[in-house]
Amino acid sequence: MMEARTNNRVDASMNVIVAIPNEPLMTLKTGNMTEDGVFLISRNRNLPDVGTEVILTLEEFLQSTEPTAIVGRVIHKNDHGMGVELLGPVT
Repeated sequence: MMEARTNNRVDASMNVIVAIPNEPLMTLKTGNMTEDGVFLISRNRNLPDVGTEVILTLEEFLQSTEPTAIVGRVIHKNDHGMGVELLGPVT
């Protein structure tokens, strides 16, 4: 079955800090992004289960006076990484 995409993927390589409940922070690189999601390259690291909510912050945003973080949900994972649906800013 083909997956229907509403947004075009854009190749992008940025460092993202990923906070997973009860796990140490991870820094992963983006592989591609859409308006509502991102694929994070993990290279066989231990990833959270599909359905887990995570907090994503771009490494460069940690230097700002008001760091920006986004809540996401893991919707796909494989040996290369995980797809995360972006749900909105941390409130």
